[in-house]
Amino acid sequence: MRNVIVVFAVLFSVLACTGARAQDHPSDQGLNLALRLSAGEFRATDAGSNEKVSDVGGGLALTLGYDFNPVFGLKMELSGNGYSSLAPGLDAGIGSLSLLMQYRFLPDHFARPYLRAGLGGYTLEFSDALGNVTASGGGVPLGAGVEFGIARHVSLGVDVTYHIIGYEEVTLESSGVGLTYDIDADGSQISFSLVTLFYF
Repeated sequence: MRNVIVVFAVLFSVLACTGARAQDHPSDQGLNLALRLSAGEFRATDAGSNEKVSDVGGGLALTLGYDFNPVFGLKMELSGNGYSSLAPGLDAGIGSLSLLMQYRFLPDHFARPYLRAGLGGYTLEFSDALGNVTASGGGVPLGAGVEFGIARHVSLGVDVTYHIIGYEEVTLESSGVGLTYDIDADGSQISFSLVTLFYF
């Protein structure tokens, strides 16, 4: 995790010190598409034992957005992240679909910071000795970042998003038999992302 933060800090410094002009910033409104390469940490509380588990991993997110004006836009984001050592011999994955509002500061500058927040649906999947386990629920993604307009139709950026997740249902499948029951388990996920944005 420390190495990820260092990489993001270096990239931010390099981009911030470039001599790009303010008039090179991308379009102020319309459709845009972003690809996020993420690394971060996952945390959850086992509903049965109340044991807290955590691990680091990474993944990808695809974000389709529409900017109504230079400061406000809506984003729909589909993401998937993998975690390889949640427990010995256990691999886990988290998928989510979120709808977010984004507010951009300093829209006429080369470096344009922003805040974003929304609602999302989350699915946690893993396999253990009992079978395949799928937990699902809702959550709130909260994020902040900055984008750098390197061309009229392209931006690069970095951001961080914290997901507050509540898992409400779990399904256990084993030998072709499925069992679904309600749970009340808390989870969270923090993602540091390198972002490439394309404006149309």
